[in-house]
Amino acid sequence: NTKLLVAGDGKELSNLRALAKKLGISKAVIFLGGVPQNMIYKYMLVSDIFLSLYEMGNLGNPIFEAMLMGKAIITLNNGGTGSVIKNEENGILLEEDQLEKLPDKIIELFEDEQKREKIAGGAFRYAEENFYTWERRLNIEEKNILQLM
Repeated sequence: NTKLLVAGDGKELSNLRALAKKLGISKAVIFLGGVPQNMIYKYMLVSDIFLSLYEMGNLGNPIFEAMLMGKAIITLNNGGTGSVIKNEENGILLEEDQLEKLPDKIIELFEDEQKREKIAGGAFRYAEENFYTWERRLNIEEKNILQLM
């Protein structure tokens, strides 16, 4: 009953589609292609786990958005990700040479709802305590500009 939603239309999309077909899991993988920003939130709302597995660094808006939405995150510990994601507290960090553990970590989170909710809650709390809202950010910027003047 699990589906993998893959958002994005990068150069590996055709290879990923071919791999899903070769593995016989095409019905379980939904390739969304490029998704407008306003639609990403709708897909995140129906998701239990957020995966971010970029080779060159995973710390960026997709992780921040997943945290703000209180999603259990599994990501690679690269590009500064470990400065925000604390393993087993507000996400699960895998080293790049530990990708073979990914299926077990996903299954673990699906089977242990309490752990999944603990990590998702940790992600949301971190975001709430550390990320600025647009209003707060604008107020701080306005204050700084006025001080400079």
